[in-house]
Amino acid sequence: MRYKTACNPFFWFAAVWAAVLLLYPLRLSGLYEPLDTGLLCFLIGAVCLALCFGALYGRLLPDRLRPRGKSEFPHAAVMLARPTCYALEFLYAGRIPLADELTGTGSYLDFGGIPTFHVLLVTFSLFYAVLLFSSALGAKRRGEKRQHWIGFCTVLVLMATQYNRGLLLMTALCCAVVYLFCRGLRPAALLRLFGLGAAALYAFGGLGNLRAGRAWNDSSYLFEVARIDGSRYPAFLPQEFAWAYVYLVSPLGNLNHFVRHFSPRPDLAGFLGSLLPDAIYKRTFGKIPPFPLPEPNLNVSTGFADAYRFGGFAGMAALFFALSLFLLCVGRLSVSRQEGFPVAHALLCCVAALMFFTNMLVYTGLTFALVYALLPVRRGGAA
Repeated sequence: MRYKTACNPFFWFAAVWAAVLLLYPLRLSGLYEPLDTGLLCFLIGAVCLALCFGALYGRLLPDRLRPRGKSEFPHAAVMLARPTCYALEFLYAGRIPLADELTGTGSYLDFGGIPTFHVLLVTFSLFYAVLLFSSALGAKRRGEKRQHWIGFCTVLVLMATQYNRGLLLMTALCCAVVYLFCRGLRPAALLRLFGLGAAALYAFGGLGNLRAGRAWNDSSYLFEVARIDGSRYPAFLPQEFAWAYVYLVSPLGNLNHFVRHFSPRPDLAGFLGSLLPDAIYKRTFGKIPPFPLPEPNLNVSTGFADAYRFGGFAGMAALFFALSLFLLCVGRLSVSRQEGFPVAHALLCCVAALMFFTNMLVYTGLTFALVYALLPVRRGGAA
């Protein structure tokens, strides 16, 4: 039964937003103002509703999961094809993002890959990495387990060549959900996951320093950009963790800045940008122009920014209920997908958890990965 808590996207939504609301008042960054009262009330209400919806969501899931049995996913063919796909991307672009970053000759942000094919490759990479991780944890035979772990590490290495920290972070979050799904909410599992999470966040900060052109342990660039007062930063905490803090609070700070200083402009076409997949919206309506921010380098503003811009608090509420309906429907559909069940729920938890950062509901790079998880790869048996 505890797996229902571990893979419940509504509980992840509530937990992450609660953490952000607790961290924001620390005001380690001098960029952002105190929270608007209306915005604070909305977010507290969203957290409470998410807990209620989470209880309903748990009732949609089976009390027990049947053994998955032998995998029928074509792992051998996929593993042989993947290096070729990445090689084609690099040949088309004439460069490798990781090599560009290490040599300082370019940025991964300039890497687009093969049109359309790149999106399919990235989304499948995310899905397949999580699937291999789930299969490795669930395998009973030593040889099969070793095969899945080798495959998982190979996929991570290929993903790392594109130097996409966001993709790696989403993969890590999904794997954390799968780990709790398989191991349960036992103290040992939680402690192990906490240690791995701390190490990942430390590495995330170190990579951020390198990307800013500084030494691994030199966070001066971030302290300058985010206006962090070094005298207020906890002395016991390595400065690499400041990246995690800034990434957690800056989206809410930007949304708060917009709520306090700009009035919403009702626009149905604009509001659809918070509901439709970005690949569809951009081709139909074009890009939504950014609004002024306290610091242009910190340019995300939670998943609710566009909904507020074009619909006010009513638009934000509509987006929250649309997200809830999406999670409930896809979660219920995934019950009949035996191998894809833990992967689909991990991706749903990622969609819900990262709404504090940006609108993952419309982010094709994540939501399209759900398509692979929901495909009926094998017949028979419920998840």
